[in-house]
Amino acid sequence: MKERIIFGAIGAVLAVSAFLFAGQTLVFVLVGIIALMALTEFLKAVSVFGDRQKLILTVLTYAFSLLIIGSVYRSGSAYLAKSYTGFAEYGYMMPVIIVYLIVAFVVMVLNHSKISFNDISVTFVGNIYITLSLMHIFLIRILPNGKLYLWLPFIIAWLTDTFAYFSGVFFGKHKLIPSVSPKKTVEGALGGIIGAVITVAVYQLICKNVAGLEPDYLKGVIMAVVCSVASQFGDLSASCIKREHGIKDFGSIMPGHGGVMDRFDSVIFISPIVFLIINYIGIFR
Repeated sequence: MKERIIFGAIGAVLAVSAFLFAGQTLVFVLVGIIALMALTEFLKAVSVFGDRQKLILTVLTYAFSLLIIGSVYRSGSAYLAKSYTGFAEYGYMMPVIIVYLIVAFVVMVLNHSKISFNDISVTFVGNIYITLSLMHIFLIRILPNGKLYLWLPFIIAWLTDTFAYFSGVFFGKHKLIPSVSPKKTVEGALGGIIGAVITVAVYQLICKNVAGLEPDYLKGVIMAVVCSVASQFGDLSASCIKREHGIKDFGSIMPGHGGVMDRFDSVIFISPIVFLIINYIGIFR
């Protein structure tokens, strides 16, 4: 626990320092690197990365990931230039997905003794689940007041986890989903939601004092509850994957925290939700 707290604090300081001074391009690069690292850990967990017989699928998966990253950047550029050419923020994503699916099925047919339908399904879902979801952090950054909104996926995810942990330690009596995560409790989950509500309210208050934005606290509560629930399901979903493949952590790059996927599993779920709520509903008047 001591190691976890120390490295968590160091990671938080580094993250704050990186994003505080980050322009849109730097955020794009940082998120792209994080997405590729998380995808690599995922591919190792599902036994695709490192399997020579599936090398062509590994290459195809990374190519798809890079196309997603590039498409998000292009869509973001169109958003900034207000020059949409089809599907608003996701205008360049649909052709990429369609082409990838066709190519993936062709690869499966030509290499069916080595590559199964399950293999291409897992890699496709993995890319949408990880790469596309994380790239929403960049889309959040390019929104008006994006420098402020950029913090939301991180603070909601990490403080939900923190409040859930301590609520579970002090008040936890009823198991949440023991077959997935034996230590998580209903009381911990509720504590995480309460923590997220407090976190978003404090965030809105800070934005009011610093940037002069007028909070809509009701919408803030709605965002906090939805995102906190999503955050916890993100954590539980990662636990399902790890349990199914017999691993404790996705990686070991961060002592006490496992790999990139272990640290960002909740952020992955929250980022698209934060983007959609901010872009279409808002939490300020």
